[in-house]
Amino acid sequence: MTDIIGSILKQHIRYDLQPINQVSATGCSTVAWEMLARLDISGITHGPMAITRAISARSLHAIDLHSFEHAAHLLADRKLAAINVNVSPESLHRLNAVELRALVEGNGGSPHQIIIELTEESMIALDDHVLTQLREAGFKISLDDFSSGFGSLGRMISHHFDQLKIDGELVKLIFAKQTPRAMTILDGLVDMCHKMGIALVAEHVESKPMEDFLFSKGVILMQGWLYKCLNQNSRTTANERHEAVSRRLLAD
Repeated sequence: MTDIIGSILKQHIRYDLQPINQVSATGCSTVAWEMLARLDISGITHGPMAITRAISARSLHAIDLHSFEHAAHLLADRKLAAINVNVSPESLHRLNAVELRALVEGNGGSPHQIIIELTEESMIALDDHVLTQLREAGFKISLDDFSSGFGSLGRMISHHFDQLKIDGELVKLIFAKQTPRAMTILDGLVDMCHKMGIALVAEHVESKPMEDFLFSKGVILMQGWLYKCLNQNSRTTANERHEAVSRRLLAD
């Protein structure tokens, strides 16, 4: 039954692509896209959290595999540089790195172009060998929502992450406060990632002054509603209309 449910749900899944931009003194360019799952049922759009709460771990795993397949098609068809794919905690331990690589390559993509986003929460019960096998298969690993409170610093000692994404709430707090303590935290993150060879991404960048501030502090990779989002479906819902007014959808 769960396989049937997963199959049905996949027919209603669509993905928005939010850019991750590299900022410089002369402008910015998109270096990757985060694929954000949306579930459209009866004219109502549900985000990733609602999807995770609503269905079983087995169905979530089927949807996650569908996400990787879709990402591979996007890499091949749209010639995108890289795509960040979110994996639900419930299905993370089910991933087989060799099979996942075969799935991606069989649909025209390359594991080296896919960055798997893991939240701090999802790593609590994660077996260490899972990350090792995924990286050995060519996938890059991103630690998402850094600072949200699940002790990821210990994981950074044991594992190599290719990317670290500062939780958007912390980004907004540092920008709003700009106190010596706030600056010390941001400077520490920038310095730590530089020394460890990790790409640092600031999430929830919502204004040009915020972008300018972060760039002045050494953060060059940013993501948020300041930047245009590529929506693969022009439909909007009541929950998304406030986002639509701040971003113009790009044509397919």
